[in-house]
Amino acid sequence: MDAPLGWSPDGTKIAFLSYADQSKVAILTMADSSIVKPSAVCSSCNGSARFRSWSPDGTKILIKC
Repeated sequence: MDAPLGWSPDGTKIAFLSYADQSKVAILTMADSSIVKPSAVCSSCNGSARFRSWSPDGTKILIKC
């Protein structure tokens, strides 16, 4: 299940959460025009992590469990 995605404030990056292999570990994926960076961000949310928003300067992402 993929959570809603969000564009960075400057519109150059996109981020979304997904759950691979029924593991309930949230994987945050960020991408711009040249790089896709997946990373595990939450193993304690039990499948309920949700993308909320970017920080105004585009350097941080708020995830809600």
